[in-house]
Amino acid sequence: MNLFQLFGGNRLKMGMIGTGRIAEKFMEAVGDAKGVAVTAIYNPRIESAAAFARRQGVENFTDDLEKFLTDDIDAVYVASPHEEHYYYTKESLLHKKHVLCEKPLCFSTEEAKELYALASQQGLILMEELKTAYCPGFLGILSAVRAGEIGEVYDIEAAFTRLTPTNLRETTNIRYGGGFTEFGSYGLLPVFRLLGTNYDEVRFQSSYMNNGLDRYTKAVFSYGDKFAVVKAGVGVKSEGQLLISGSKGYLLCKSPWWLTREFDLRYEEPEKKERQKFSFVGTGIQYTLSVFRERIKDKSDSLNEILIEEQESVARAGVFQRFMEENRERRQKAREEYRARPNMKIWAHRGMSRQYAENTLQAFRAAAELGKGLTGIEMDVQLTKDGHAVIMHDERIDRVTDKRGFVMDQTLFDLRNARISLGNGETVMVPLLTEALKLLRPYCLENGLKLNIEIKSDVIHYEGIEEEVLQCVRDEELLSY
Repeated sequence: MNLFQLFGGNRLKMGMIGTGRIAEKFMEAVGDAKGVAVTAIYNPRIESAAAFARRQGVENFTDDLEKFLTDDIDAVYVASPHEEHYYYTKESLLHKKHVLCEKPLCFSTEEAKELYALASQQGLILMEELKTAYCPGFLGILSAVRAGEIGEVYDIEAAFTRLTPTNLRETTNIRYGGGFTEFGSYGLLPVFRLLGTNYDEVRFQSSYMNNGLDRYTKAVFSYGDKFAVVKAGVGVKSEGQLLISGSKGYLLCKSPWWLTREFDLRYEEPEKKERQKFSFVGTGIQYTLSVFRERIKDKSDSLNEILIEEQESVARAGVFQRFMEENRERRQKAREEYRARPNMKIWAHRGMSRQYAENTLQAFRAAAELGKGLTGIEMDVQLTKDGHAVIMHDERIDRVTDKRGFVMDQTLFDLRNARISLGNGETVMVPLLTEALKLLRPYCLENGLKLNIEIKSDVIHYEGIEEEVLQCVRDEELLSY
């Protein structure tokens, strides 16, 4: 049977679970990969599935998981929030679909072993999407080290940090967010690939945010007389390099090492230095897709690699499990200490945006009704084409409405025809700033509620937006309340 017959055509048909930031990058990678197409979208929120499918030109979308998994697809890409990876991967395997799951696959050794055993029983390919593992540059690193270019490896240092906005999942998901669970997978890759998974000890050192999540973590591994350090952070910035120290020299891959384009081999003699360069195309996910597709075609050709990756994936899950168990009390303590501080102020970001659609009157009203425990409400303002101040965070309306385009290109009439879904079948209009101020004025005057009006002019310069916002505030007599 040739590859064309195997996939019922010349493409591997993939269904996607989840429509967040990484899903956008995956679609870009599909465009760079050969013989792969996303033909179905699933999200438990139908409006999110529909909006993503519309943007990406995918015809089939649904909020019915059973319908999605019984659709005409060969494989599933799991791009849901971290805590849902195990569930969606298991359901996909039970429905006899090959699975490519975003890292981390799961958060316990037992769950990881269960998933790989299930894949084996079903004769399916299960891979954890870790693009660095398959890019030419990282493969070059492995080749150079294994060829003995720097002698025997005694120490590995790998760092991946990013200053992440405080409103994103990485910094708000109390159980599964934080620096190490978000970026630790990358640092663990070269450590396990070169030193193995049978380490003697691992110790964690973390710095915590106010909500108890780790803003920065250092994991120190001991392998007898060999060592490794993995650094990951969402609120501390470090040099994102990979340093592999050997008995003859060292390998240095500068930041961002996980998008490996070049590395240096350096030695005792300063003049003795070799630089190796490699290509890195697009997002890098297409390298994983190519391997995934070929393994579905004939996994026997790469059985040894599959077993090594499975062992490493299980070991990563075990490290995350231990980290989360050891940090449970520390996270709770950090949260309690923060809450005990005097004069702590609480602001509702874009209103009560966890319960209602962000920056809507419904979200603002729900937040305001919380009472005196709330310090204030934050909202975002932009200008329409005809100069009206409206509440909208993004410069484009695509993410939160059923229309497309920039706010600056919409007249007020155009924008008021765009609908925001509340998730219960009800839709609402994009609010004017004056509407939000009228709604919140009584809460401001009676309860002392504060308003933080963020003027979104950092990307697009709106001529006269400051004057328009100021006039709206004056009209509602809120300028000096």
